[in-house]
Amino acid sequence: MSQMQKVRTSKQGVLVSLIALIVFLPIGACVLQQPRTFDERYAVALIELTEFRKAGTEALRAGIITADDAASLATIEDNARGLLDGAKTAHDLADGLTAENKLALASSLLTNLQAYVREQGVKSK
Repeated sequence: MSQMQKVRTSKQGVLVSLIALIVFLPIGACVLQQPRTFDERYAVALIELTEFRKAGTEALRAGIITADDAASLATIEDNARGLLDGAKTAHDLADGLTAENKLALASSLLTNLQAYVREQGVKSK
């Protein structure tokens, strides 16, 4: 590789790194900030649920978990989704206590689901 090619490759690497930094830094900043409001925590829980569904599907396809494991995960995910839907409904009806309790329970289910998925060697994105 000539000196000019090395410089060009180096500049391209720096450019790619810079673009990645520009694109992903704001995302990282958003993720690092703890969600405070009900709507923010609800949105985070929905995103987590979606990612777990994807991870479970990928794990089944890769043979990391069995069909029975996947069915169990789907049941837990469905229960969490039901709790999230109930939390949103309660929030919309101004029943703050019920909304918070259902959101907390759904978040707990998702946390436990995440621990199980990690234990199985599945990485959620």
